Amino acid sequence: MGGCASGTSGGVRTITDTPTAETFEARISALAPLTHYGPNYNRGAADALGDARLFQSRGESDAAEHYLLVAEARAERISFDEFEARDPFARVSVTVTDGRPAWMSDGPGAIEQRDRVRAAMLNSGLASPLKRVEIRHSHGASDDLAIALGLLVAVGEMPAMDSWPKGSLELDGSIRDETGFGKGTLRGVYERYRK
Repeated sequence: MGGCASGTSGGVRTITDTPTAETFEARISALAPLTHYGPNYNRGAADALGDARLFQSRGESDAAEHYLLVAEARAERISFDEFEARDPFARVSVTVTDGRPAWMSDGPGAIEQRDRVRAAMLNSGLASPLKRVEIRHSHGASDDLAIALGLLVAVGEMPAMDSWPKGSLELDGSIRDETGFGKGTLRGVYERYRK
């Protein structure tokens, strides 16, 4: 099955690595001139940058990244689409449509992600659809469980859920929490919620 490594196909941008190699501090420094009163002052960027620094100081990296992306978008350093694709608070969305089988993702490592999710589903006795799969708001391996569940929802095997189970999806279909302890299996979640 095909997967896009990079570029645009069918209107969906795929990215195989982090969109920017700049560090958090370098990105803040690039926006700093917009936070000083003067002709280039950008209140929206300045406010969001202040929030990013606050959450960074508290060790809340997802919130810090979210507000730094808001600042970059308000300063027009990134587009709205890029903001949406990189926002850690954006929920993963999975769409399955007819057409030539393909795995399109705006997250890092699209092909590796496809292989991980398919292996976990296969090892759980669940079929991965051989259709066109489009994934938005993926941040990599941490979203594998949400993507597998999203695939099951998209093909009508499970109802849509407001809150996804959390955890790391392993290749054998098991689910582990952030400490590595077992939290069940993909098959178990499917059996519990299936239509």
